[in-house]
Formats: sequence, structure tokens, C-alpha cells
Amino acid sequence: IFDFSSATKLGRIITTSTDATGGELAVYTGQSGNAAERMRIDSSGDVGIGTSSPSYRLHLAASSATDGPQIRLQNTSTGINTGGTAGVIDFYANDASSGGTGISGFIKNVFVNSGVASALTFGTRNSGDAVERMRIDNSGNFMVATTGNVAASGAGGNEGFYYQAGDFLAIARSGGQVVYLNRLDSDGDIL
Repeated sequence: IFDFSSATKLGRIITTSTDATGGELAVYTGQSGNAAERMRIDSSGDVGIGTSSPSYRLHLAASSATDGPQIRLQNTSTGINTGGTAGVIDFYANDASSGGTGISGFIKNVFVNSGVASALTFGTRNSGDAVERMRIDNSGNFMVATTGNVAASGAGGNEGFYYQAGDFLAIARSGGQVVYLNRLDSDGDIL
């Protein structure tokens, strides 16, 4: 379809079908007259980068003994605020029949110190849009159902599970059983 070339650089966009039953679109780039396929959109709409046979809506492939394919989400702002994000992956559902339309899950990188330190957060939903359920902070601390240390004095009644990397585990709840341990057989002590 298109052929762009100069003495040292080459680019092509071509179709790979000769009939109207369903074609594919391929993008080639290269230098010094040697072009290689870099991306393909197949007849079902699957996009392959690094592969000419995509198996998914987006299929990334790399041939390397040390590095597989990588995706980068980049916030290019030079003044990121606390609470801002470097990137978000949203999982969106479109099931309007049962009120399921909306963000059903996410993975988010949140800045906790004006772009210097960050936390990786994970969200799921029960209804409405997803909310944060789990966090790994900039010190490697792991939290479930809380965003802070549930054992710290003045924690304000935070409930949840908190593991401070290399130090301690805290579980807090305002009512009911805090910890439930179950041995599946009679071999050994629980604690």
C-alpha cells in the first residue's frame, strides 16, 4: 500500500491478502534496504508486535536470551503530586445487564511523595467501580484492606493486614475473630 524509502532508511505498510475475504495489514521498517516486519493487524483485529501471528488482541513478542517484551507506561510531567500516578492498567467490564459496567479491577502506580516514592496498588470491585484492596509501598511493605500500618499507634482504627518487610506482621479488626488458623490434618502444631 505504502512504500517509504531513502538511501539508508526504509518503511512499508502492506496488505497480505489478494481477495476480499479478509486481509491483514503489516508494517515494515529497516535500514540500508533491509526491512523487517515489526507489526501486524490480522483479519480478526488482533495486533502483533514482534510476531506475524498474533494470538490475542495485543500480542507482544521478542526474541532475546535476556529480555522478553516490555511495556512502559510513562508520566512525562515534571511536577507530579502526591497521589498522582505514573501509570494505570484498568480492567473494564461492559455488562450493563447486571450493573457490571465499569472498572472491575486495576493495577496502579501511585506516588506517595511528590513523584519520588511510589506504591503499587491493586483494585477489585464488588459493585460500582473498583477500589484499592492491596498495596506494596516504597519500602516493600505489603498491605491488604488498608493503606497504612494497622499496628502503629494512632492508626485511627485501620483494619486490615500489614506486613512490614523484614520486621513484623500485624492484623487488625474492630470486631469478631481476628485470626483463624486451620490445620487440615493432625500432623504438627499450628503455632
